[in-house]
Amino acid sequence: MIPYLSGDSMNTAAGKAGIKSFHAGIGRMLCSARYLGDGFYPAIIDADTFAAAEAERARRVKKLNRIQKPKEPEKAVFPTSFRMREGTEKFDDPFEQAEYAYSLIETEVEKDGCQ
Repeated sequence: MIPYLSGDSMNTAAGKAGIKSFHAGIGRMLCSARYLGDGFYPAIIDADTFAAAEAERARRVKKLNRIQKPKEPEKAVFPTSFRMREGTEKFDDPFEQAEYAYSLIETEVEKDGCQ
């Protein structure tokens, strides 16, 4: 019997199989369908065992309440305009000129007019 399916933790089961890895790496191994084989790699696990391991992993995740819901990305607000002072200096070096130009920016204004 596969140690993970008989109740061992991922780390314990991996240790019994001679695999030295961390928890997340072992979890990725359990979820990777490439171990079923394809046109290039040979199968090292049968489809039934793979499905049973995935079902056990999902059961444990639910039981331990470790279901991670994807976070909604925060909407980035980029300034659409800015106010700047009048520039009077000129530099031969374009990097110095750009740095000077950016130093003249007083405020950035968003679409709704907020600063």
